Amino acid sequence: MTADLELGARVVAGVDGSPSAAAAAEWAATEARLRNLPLRLVWAHEVTAPGYGVGALPEGAVEQDSVREWAEQSLAELVRQCRAAHPGLDVHGDFVPGDPLDLLVEHSNGADLLVLGAAGRSAATGIRLGSIASSVVRGVACPVIVLRAPADPEQGPVVVGVDGSETSAAALDFAFDFAARHHRRIVAVHTWSDLPLDAFGPVRAWDFDPKIMHQEGQELLAQWLLPLRRERPDIPVEEVVTTEKPADALLERGKDAALIVVGSHGRGAFRRLLLGSVSHAVVHYAHGPVAVVRAPKSTT
Repeated sequence: MTADLELGARVVAGVDGSPSAAAAAEWAATEARLRNLPLRLVWAHEVTAPGYGVGALPEGAVEQDSVREWAEQSLAELVRQCRAAHPGLDVHGDFVPGDPLDLLVEHSNGADLLVLGAAGRSAATGIRLGSIASSVVRGVACPVIVLRAPADPEQGPVVVGVDGSETSAAALDFAFDFAARHHRRIVAVHTWSDLPLDAFGPVRAWDFDPKIMHQEGQELLAQWLLPLRRERPDIPVEEVVTTEKPADALLERGKDAALIVVGSHGRGAFRRLLLGSVSHAVVHYAHGPVAVVRAPKSTT
């Protein structure tokens, strides 16, 4: 990787010729312009796919040179479109051979944001961005946006999950920053249990008081929102405390959202994973864009 890609703030988008990757490029271009950052479009060219071996090509496979030519032309067209839509934006395209997962992780090192399409082209063309999107989310340190189709960041609220962890604090910071930049309102969602209410059936009535649990959830949510509300009083905030499963609550309220923001892990049995069960479900089932945010590394 060249030095100018290793250093400096930037927005990176992984592209592969698929419609969702093209949507990711446009979404990333808008965000780069608003952040006043350069945009880097990275096309990983996986040369080990069918059609790149020695000997006769299998039926349906394509020659390496023709795939490369098509990919380079497609990348150049994406760069042109981004520049045309956002005059003055610094846009650069990188067509690089290698494994998409490794390359996207490498190119996102030090980036402010990585944007990916959720569904990519088939392996028959040598590109499999869609199939590795969740793996990329696990492997990078910067926030990652995953989207399936063209989306308007100026429509709908920003929905963010809050569970009281350091990761959800990072998600809240990202959500408020995005909402301020795009003039959106915030819907902050706290689910005080990862289990549905019927799971508490065996518990004695005097051991479980839903009103108290709901009140504690409201207090936790208000506590985490207070400093951000003071810092950005112009952003409307809706507080939601619910007994729904976390992923269900976020997906339901995020149907028409400009963005759903989740932490890469939070409380619960899946804390040990870089991509927890909630964020995994939201990334895979949300119709609109999803931001996955990791907590900053401790300096102590």
